[in-house]
Amino acid sequence: MINELRFSYTNIGFFFLPTQATLAGPLGNLPELSFQPDTGFPSIGIPDNVPDQRQHGTVQVQDALTYTFGRHTIKGGVDVTFLNVRDEIPFNSRGTIDYAVGGGYSSLGNFVDDFTGGTPGSINKVFGNPFITPSVNMYMPYVQDTWRVKENLTFTLGLRYEYWGTIGNSLVYPAINYSLGFGVPGAIFPNSFGFQQQPDKTNFGPRLGFAYTPHWGRRFFGRDATVIRGGYGIFYDGLFTNIVDNTAAGPPNTTGGTINGGSVQGRGVANAMTQLGDVTPTPNPFAFIDTMANTIKNPMTQQWNPDVQRELPMKLVLTASYVGTRGNRLYANQDFNPGIGFDANFNAILQNPNFGEIGVRSNAGSSWYNAAQLEVERKLSTDLTVRGSYTWSHFTDDVSEVFSTTTSGLTSYAQILTCQTCDWGASTFDRRHRLVFAYVWALPYAHQNWLLKALTDRWQWSSIGTFETGSPDSPFDGFDNQGNNHPNTRPDLSNPKQPLTATGIDGGNFLLFGSGTVPGDFYNIQCAGGPDCPAEPASDFRFIIPASGSGNARRNSIYGPGQWYFDTSIDRRFPIPVGKLEHQAIEFRTEFFNAFNHPNLFTPSYNLLSAQYDDAAATIAGGRTIKFWLRYEF
Repeated sequence: MINELRFSYTNIGFFFLPTQATLAGPLGNLPELSFQPDTGFPSIGIPDNVPDQRQHGTVQVQDALTYTFGRHTIKGGVDVTFLNVRDEIPFNSRGTIDYAVGGGYSSLGNFVDDFTGGTPGSINKVFGNPFITPSVNMYMPYVQDTWRVKENLTFTLGLRYEYWGTIGNSLVYPAINYSLGFGVPGAIFPNSFGFQQQPDKTNFGPRLGFAYTPHWGRRFFGRDATVIRGGYGIFYDGLFTNIVDNTAAGPPNTTGGTINGGSVQGRGVANAMTQLGDVTPTPNPFAFIDTMANTIKNPMTQQWNPDVQRELPMKLVLTASYVGTRGNRLYANQDFNPGIGFDANFNAILQNPNFGEIGVRSNAGSSWYNAAQLEVERKLSTDLTVRGSYTWSHFTDDVSEVFSTTTSGLTSYAQILTCQTCDWGASTFDRRHRLVFAYVWALPYAHQNWLLKALTDRWQWSSIGTFETGSPDSPFDGFDNQGNNHPNTRPDLSNPKQPLTATGIDGGNFLLFGSGTVPGDFYNIQCAGGPDCPAEPASDFRFIIPASGSGNARRNSIYGPGQWYFDTSIDRRFPIPVGKLEHQAIEFRTEFFNAFNHPNLFTPSYNLLSAQYDDAAATIAGGRTIKFWLRYEF
């Protein structure tokens, strides 16, 4: 019988604060003034997400008791975590004005004349307390039995229970009554957003596994040279503090407001700077409300993975595996007050006119992952091990991340706001093919004398080379042709053999581009609405922007170029024996990420309205990075 007790304490603090010199400067107290990409100008003033800080103190206590008798080894214990948080959330206390294109003027022109421009032009300001101090206690008991049925067969059966607490209830208005549904019928501001986060007490995670070495069929399996394994488990994630921070940063936990610029045809709101000064700390149900569902639960992942490992001649070890993962109750953004059309001025009409947009973090997402994996390893000597692996996988989901995962800043709202499953497609993290090789080499050292040995002994060189297919992303129209108040509509896919830049538009969009186009005919987006823009067949275009409604182009249907990386490190361990503390050591480590500085381009979102990739298309994902580490162990 063995009892293990572990205790750990972690305290992290990240601070993003303007310097005193910045605050004393002429722009220190200005609102943030931002422009659209048509100008190429940076924002003026301090960004609205500064100051920002995170301070998390975590105390974790783990106790495990292991008892072995006969062919059974039973292990049980508990993992208890106490989390205390002090966050200063990004708080728009100085206000922001986002100048946009509209009324035939650029965003710079609208700035000069002090108009917001059309959507997404807006005026924003927030009042309230930027500090939140949630705390939560998490309890996770478990028990496991490892049963050695025979010398060559072992079963493992376990059960883990996880309780993550209710960190959202640290807020005055933590959550919305999720049962109200889209349009929030009968909702009252702010009471309907003051519901408590309900504790999730159903997080049971079974664990099953086996390992079997065949003693028959030696022609195929060899003499104790093959192991067949399999496992299944259910795992849970917790509600992370960024979601709570976002809820704390918006109405009704804060006051203030947002004034939207309106349609893309108009110049938006006049005297924007004066309007910003007129924003008062008044509860405003028409401002964007960022909240979460009161029934929010812990995302659940099921995983299963059989594999076969076989020792081959030449000291090779081959492992073939299948990994399947199913994600349920994943965090997703839902708009509970979507637009249902346009008014005469082309402003979106919201389903419930008593509220503005209502963004709800819920458990509406799901995912599937399937992978076939092949790995070959060889130990060339006691000092050098080489490993190579290949993975074919396909990762699909209807939401890849609860925040933003695209270069254009598109959030993870579904194209059809009331149908999350309609967004099912390749995950943002889908990588079909991935080849990896790695080695670990304990470098040779001199044996002649103690000085040379001290200088050359205990050095280790390890590297990982990765080759993978490109990342996916989505084409989008760049404007709201659904009338749902979100400019994330995708186009119709017409002829996939045409280049990405071959974009057409249905003549039914004449109100956007002016007269001279015929609904049902298709025009090159570069000249649509002009006097010399003839209609063309649909086959001339890869994508076509429909006159209305959602497009049929699948989410994340554009794949970029492949990527490869070579990461390497060198480390040296210096033992420091002091009395009975013989395990003391200092380790020096240098790491080089993407050591050859290979340019790895990711796939940007493709904005069809501007008919060009975002400027971020040329961004190199991770140049060469060098890190130095010094670690003391005892």
